[in-house]
Amino acid sequence: MRFHRGTEKTPESGPPEKRSVHVLSDEQDLRAALQRAAEYDQRTADLLLSRSAHYRSLLDEPSEPTATAD
Repeated sequence: MRFHRGTEKTPESGPPEKRSVHVLSDEQDLRAALQRAAEYDQRTADLLLSRSAHYRSLLDEPSEPTATAD
């Protein structure tokens, strides 16, 4: 059993998930599947690269000087 804060006991595993299986029938199906996988991975890579560039730009911005007492 797994315990969560503020909830009742939760079974370790729930009902099995139903998964869809697609059987590749030929090389063309394989190529199409590989293309879809590559496009999916590329979208993820583009998102991470964009996020990284955003964070780098935030770090590169000069911070405003703080006022000092004279």
